[in-house]
Amino acid sequence: MIEDMVRLVERLSKGKDISFQRSYQDPIAPVWTDPPLLRQVLLNLLNNAVQAIKSQGTVTATTQEHPKGWVDISIADTGCGIPASHLPHLFDPFFTTKAPSQGTGLGLAVCQKIVTALGGLILVESTVGHGSRFTVRLPRLPHTLGQKLA
Repeated sequence: MIEDMVRLVERLSKGKDISFQRSYQDPIAPVWTDPPLLRQVLLNLLNNAVQAIKSQGTVTATTQEHPKGWVDISIADTGCGIPASHLPHLFDPFFTTKAPSQGTGLGLAVCQKIVTALGGLILVESTVGHGSRFTVRLPRLPHTLGQKLA
């Protein structure tokens, strides 16, 4: 599912000087999720990453499993980065730094609501001038349940 969303945004970004990299842990545990909702979150984060890159750069999708029962899905970019003063407001409804015709400020608020409903959380790391990383951390399925689904 992650790769499908990366490929979609990669196709939509043709003509821009943006490369897409992947670093997926294989195998990785299944997670508790609702696929259409997780697709919406990934699509929003990938689109935001592309929009943060003004001329050329890289978007990287990464998955990683943690021993404490979590799976991380990260979307990173080498774009403009987010000022520290904006970080506390990123998930506030209607908070945006984009022009009115380019965004409503609802995307990250909706993402956070979805991820929280799935039992997870979103982490943000950013440095102005170097880019940002948004990590969706979701609970993995219990080992025995995951085996039954495989």
